[in-house]
Amino acid sequence: MNVDIKKITNLMCKQGMNQRQLAEGAGVSKNTVSSIMRGGSAKVVTIGKLSRYLDCKPGELLRM
Repeated sequence: MNVDIKKITNLMCKQGMNQRQLAEGAGVSKNTVSSIMRGGSAKVVTIGKLSRYLDCKPGELLRM
C-alpha cells in the first residue's frame, strides 16, 4: 500500500520523534521505516502498527 510520507513526517515532527524512535515505538525495524520514508510501500500490518504508535487512523497514512 502506498504511504503518505508527508503525513508521517508531520506526525513525527509534532511528536518530536525521529525514524529510530518511530521504529522502536511501533515495533518495526529501522530499515522498514527508512524504506517507507524513501517512498516505498508498506504492508497492512505495518501501517496498523505505525498508526497505533502515531495515534491516528490507518487510512490517514495512506496516499490515495
